[in-house]
Amino acid sequence: METKKASTAQVLKFLIPSLLGAVLFLVPMQVNGKFVLGVSILCDIIQGWMNPFVNQLAILLFAISAALPIIAKVCKPKFITENKTMRSLFDVSPVIIGVRIVALVYLVCYLFQVGPECIWNPATGGEAYNIVSTILTLMVGTSFLISLLTDFGIMDFVGILVRKLMKPLFTLPGRASLDCIASWMGSSLTGALLTSTQYKDGYYSKREACVIMTCFSTAAFSFIFILARVCGLEDYFLPSVLTIYAAVIPCAILLPRVYPLNRQKDEYVDGAAEIKEEIPTGLGKMQWAVRCAVEKADGMTFKKFMVKGVQTVGSVWFDVLPMVMFVAATGMIVNEYTPIFQILTAPFVPILNLMGFAEATVAAPMLLTGFLDQFLPVAMAGAITAIDTRFFVFCMAIAQIIYLSEIGVMIIRSKLDFNLAKIFLVFIERTVLSMPIIWLLTRLLIH
Repeated sequence: METKKASTAQVLKFLIPSLLGAVLFLVPMQVNGKFVLGVSILCDIIQGWMNPFVNQLAILLFAISAALPIIAKVCKPKFITENKTMRSLFDVSPVIIGVRIVALVYLVCYLFQVGPECIWNPATGGEAYNIVSTILTLMVGTSFLISLLTDFGIMDFVGILVRKLMKPLFTLPGRASLDCIASWMGSSLTGALLTSTQYKDGYYSKREACVIMTCFSTAAFSFIFILARVCGLEDYFLPSVLTIYAAVIPCAILLPRVYPLNRQKDEYVDGAAEIKEEIPTGLGKMQWAVRCAVEKADGMTFKKFMVKGVQTVGSVWFDVLPMVMFVAATGMIVNEYTPIFQILTAPFVPILNLMGFAEATVAAPMLLTGFLDQFLPVAMAGAITAIDTRFFVFCMAIAQIIYLSEIGVMIIRSKLDFNLAKIFLVFIERTVLSMPIIWLLTRLLIH
């Protein structure tokens, strides 16, 4: 095969942004005695700038997300109908419009402490808004910086090098390796956003995107530490990390091979063809990896970088956030004011008793509330006095991975033909598969 050597400038255009992205998203650094990611530091700075006016910005964004779809339906203005990005955000179904209106009502009720107490209660609307405000500020930085991982060749480079491991273990192409690392080492939402972006760009099939989002979007080490502090398990951080990943990895190997993930179609967006990862004759693996990376980076410009970042921020602000507010607040109202979760999780009580856990009746609902949001069982677990039971619930909450307020919403809004029932089924499968693994390690590590 004829080879064309890349120029130094082309190689640097691949290397510098890619290494910067890897350092920001994947490499923990020690700051004030704590290990944090570079992107977290930048996001903390941005959050500090935005915090004084985040409430007003949230109301403005929710109002726009609810009002413009109605205007689009009634008036059909050209700035929406003739713009692909605007059309995807605001030319939406009546159901989505209704969700956005209810989300706006929830937000106003909480911020101004008006309406039914069940909405503005800190345990319901307050918890939901905490998630919304965090995502609102967090995604300003990550939506732009994430392009360093997706558009300058590092995914193509790493994917070619490790593809032989990814396919037999996880049924995924090699290029998915960086998504998985970004999820496991960065943040679940970052990994899900990265996967959604790659699917929309034609790099993953529907099945591959669903597998990555449901099997790899676990919490980062740094976030596990934060949650451990919230749960009163800071001293058990290292055992919890070991336990969580001991459960997550078998789930990632097994679940892509069973229903419903194994029935997802290997279809690409807009009929895009499957990307082949075979190495051409005459080239070594490293040579081919560098060539593919350089070609990817060569097509990226500063204008494309900025436009893509703005589009991603807009998608999160106007599309994802109202859905998060609706799902999280509604779920927390149900949890706080009804016995539904206690009833649904009653079968878990004898199982927890059989495993030898104290306070099984208190702990059982926490095995299901994680489907609504990862924070729920972690916050609730602080009330459990038995350390082993609290440790078990904490590790389960993170190993379950799928929580509707963020990951579930991202899957649904990515149009992967993976509905709520299938998402919940995978959640239950993860729960059932993780329980014996986490129980065994709890007994071995917690005394």
